[in-house]
Order: sequence, then C-alpha cells, then structure tokens
Amino acid sequence: MVVASEIKVDDLTAKLATIDVADVSKLSADSAFIQGLQAINATSIQSVVDTEFVKTLIAGKISVGDLAAGNIVLTDTMKIVSENGMMTMDGTALQMIGEDS
Repeated sequence: MVVASEIKVDDLTAKLATIDVADVSKLSADSAFIQGLQAINATSIQSVVDTEFVKTLIAGKISVGDLAAGNIVLTDTMKIVSENGMMTMDGTALQMIGEDS
C-alpha cells in the first residue's frame, strides 16, 4: 500500500482503481460502465455507444414533449393508448370509446 498526497507516473497499470474525483483530459477505454455522466462539452470524431446505454440512460428519459417531430408514422407493430383508455390506435385501426359504451 502506498499513501501519498501526490504521485506522478508516466504509465500505470492496475486491475482495480477506486477514484472519488478524476480530472481527465483524454480518456480511452475498451469498455466502460457509467452509472451517471456529467459533461460540459463532449466532442468526438467517432463514437461507439452500447445499445443498452442508449435505451436506459437516454431513450428511457425522453418524453413526447421533448421530441420535435413533423409526422409520427404509426406502423403495425405500434400501439398508442390514451391515458384514460378511451382512444386506441392499433396498426391501421383507430378506436374511440364514448362514455355510454
């Protein structure tokens, strides 16, 4: 175990690192699990992002009000239901249920 207030190395290899705060100018990783990410400015020439990352951290937080869309295309694999269940769009069928139905 090494205890020091400051350590400078040119190359560090470790199996596990527990770091409270890291100030990183460049980061290269074969794979990474990120629970939360805050960035002021992120610029990349090429970026490969795991599909599950996009689903859980990005798409999972988007609401319809966040989207800017011209036409929404309804396909046979989609079903849209109103909050109160009185209107359903399923494939090519549009169903509206009245109060007396």
